[in-house]
Amino acid sequence: MATISDYLRLVKFSHTIFAMPFALLSFTYAWQTTEPQQSLWLLLLQVVGCMVFARNVAMGFNRWADRKIDAENPRTAGREIPAGKISARGAMWFVVVNALLFIAVAATINPLCGWLSPVALFVVMFYSYCKRFTSLAHRLGHLTRHRSCGCIYGRYGHLGGGVLVIGTCRDDLVRRI
Repeated sequence: MATISDYLRLVKFSHTIFAMPFALLSFTYAWQTTEPQQSLWLLLLQVVGCMVFARNVAMGFNRWADRKIDAENPRTAGREIPAGKISARGAMWFVVVNALLFIAVAATINPLCGWLSPVALFVVMFYSYCKRFTSLAHRLGHLTRHRSCGCIYGRYGHLGGGVLVIGTCRDDLVRRI
């Protein structure tokens, strides 16, 4: 039976903590350059939740997609799925639950975040296969590192005045929708 610590190791949760400052920088930029409709603390909680759920989807799906490759490689054979600590089915359920939580939390930020959340999930999951057929997968990886709703943020809380911020959230990457 898989434990919570097995799932935390599956997604390298310690790396999620390490990545958190980057999501918070994106959040800070979005907060200071927009006119949010929610309280700071509620929105911060939503963004942190989205970041954690999206990263869990990305890492869980990557481990699931690579399970056969990992089993054949002595360096990765001890990972949770190849070692049998978590079943492939259990890992996929983990991905599905986190994806649904990501979409639900993103939708509470505003409708634009809700509508764009499946696109963000597609990007983070596509990376797992992209690295198999192109050496440019690291470019997609750069995009996936900035996938939280701190980077997909609706300026006025509705579709008409949305701002889509991609990448490092620099001014030159802000596009009005």
